[in-house]
Amino acid sequence: MWFNIAIKGQIVNLLVQLEACKAGMGISILPCFLGTGEPSLTRLSEPKPDPKFELWLLTHKDVRTNMRIRVFSDFIISAIKSERSRLTGQI
Repeated sequence: MWFNIAIKGQIVNLLVQLEACKAGMGISILPCFLGTGEPSLTRLSEPKPDPKFELWLLTHKDVRTNMRIRVFSDFIISAIKSERSRLTGQI
């Protein structure tokens, strides 16, 4: 089975992992939003239903109330929430 193969190398950059897989160089655990839309790739397992990771948005306390920072923070939080199903492999 594919999970019994020996690991010959590691690539820490997700985009490089994606390109290596597309080139037929091996297999990788990719985020669904990267791998699902690639016709040359085949999913080997179902996505994990509830990935456990945290995403933090950090700001310096001196600029936290700055209107530009608030607008960006609100935008990025909304964008991530609206893409939740795609980011977690539910589509």
